[in-house]
Parts: sequence; structure tokens; C-alpha cells
Amino acid sequence: MRTFLKPSHIKALLRLSQTIDRATEMLGRLSSGMVILTILVGFYNVMARYIGRLIGLKLSTNVLIELQWYLFSLMFLLGFAYILKHAANVRVDFLYSQWSAQRQAWVDFWGTVFFLIPFLSVGYWCEYQSCAAILGAVARWQLGTMGIIGRCQWLATGTN
Repeated sequence: MRTFLKPSHIKALLRLSQTIDRATEMLGRLSSGMVILTILVGFYNVMARYIGRLIGLKLSTNVLIELQWYLFSLMFLLGFAYILKHAANVRVDFLYSQWSAQRQAWVDFWGTVFFLIPFLSVGYWCEYQSCAAILGAVARWQLGTMGIIGRCQWLATGTN
């Protein structure tokens, strides 16, 4: 029987896979920390708005509202790869759990081919268009860059 990959190639691919897994775990931990930070910023925004109305001062700023939006975006972009790796993504589990391991693997494979990769491709294209249009906006292009990094991690994790 002839093999297409030499043992050294297989070892290199395994190292790449382990590196992707480590990066995904690190981004997942970072994303879970952002959940707490996002909740705290959101809580402050709500309390500052209502207390500010009560005492007649403006205690909240648009900077904090934007920060909350950016944190939520980053949490999603960086955390989804972790969810994908641990198979915690939403799917029809009452059907999926009844299937054999081979059928689950086929569903995961075709889901990646027909849904994940096209979704990421459209996301890359939209990100490129929006980054090119708002290159001068300081925080927007940085968030766009994180979108590209997040989607690369999704693709690496989804195909790993």
C-alpha cells in the first residue's frame, strides 16, 4: 500500500494541529474574560444612564457604549473557534446525538464545506470592503483586522 504522506509530513501536520488547538484554547480563555468585562461595562452604562437622569448629570459616554460594542464583537469573533472546537455550537442535537459516529463525522464535514467555509468567505469579502471604505476610522479598521484574525482561527479550527 502506497501512502501519500511521509512520516515527517504527518508529524509536521500533527504539530500544526496542536498549535491550532493551543491557540484556540488561549483565544477561548481570552474571550471568556471578555464576557465579564462586557457585562461590567454594560452594567455601568445602564446604571450611569439612570442615575445620571435622576441627579441631572450625564455620567455615561459614547466611548463606553462603543467599548461595550467592541468587546462583544471581539468576544464573538475570538470565542467562536473555541465553541467550534468543543462542539458546543448550536445544532439539532436531538437528531445528531442519535446518529452513529460515522454519520456525525459526515454531517460535520459537509457542514464545514457547505456552511462554514462559504460563510467565512462572505465574511472575508465584507470585511475587506468595509475596511477599505473606512480606513481612516481608527478603531474600525482595528476591529476589522480582528474580524479577519477571528475568521482565520474559525477556518483553522473548523478544518483541523
